[in-house]
Amino acid sequence: MLNRVLISFVSLFWSVFACAEWTYVNANYDHSQYIYVDFNRVRVLDAKSNEVEYWVKYLIKNDKEKDGLELGDYSLALYRVGCESEQYSIRSSANFKKNGSLMSSQNYAASQARPIIPNTALDYTAAMVCRVLPQSQKVDRLEQLTRRIAMGEY
Repeated sequence: MLNRVLISFVSLFWSVFACAEWTYVNANYDHSQYIYVDFNRVRVLDAKSNEVEYWVKYLIKNDKEKDGLELGDYSLALYRVGCESEQYSIRSSANFKKNGSLMSSQNYAASQARPIIPNTALDYTAAMVCRVLPQSQKVDRLEQLTRRIAMGEY
């Protein structure tokens, strides 16, 4: 009995630890994709203009599109966002099967900045990332937000 409890606890801890870098932040409009941000990899590119770069994971929860992605598959995208200018560009993206095998990838070195459309998943996600990165206490606020999200405050 004690072994079962110990194994269950270790399994639970391991699964939480393995997924700890991705924090759920939102879902798309029809909840067919869940959106996660890797707050550990947010980079401030320019503190004066408050420009950041961060990775987003889109996990397929309900396959509604015929795009080659199925339930459990996921996409990763590297976003560059101007927190002051409310502009964004996608720098890189990749699609993966649920087992982790790469399906396709693309780099967008010449991607032009576009306005963030209000009240979209991107708008909400960018606001969360930008809100925790004001000028001086970037790392402290990022850790604080990650803890608050983990505790269910957001």
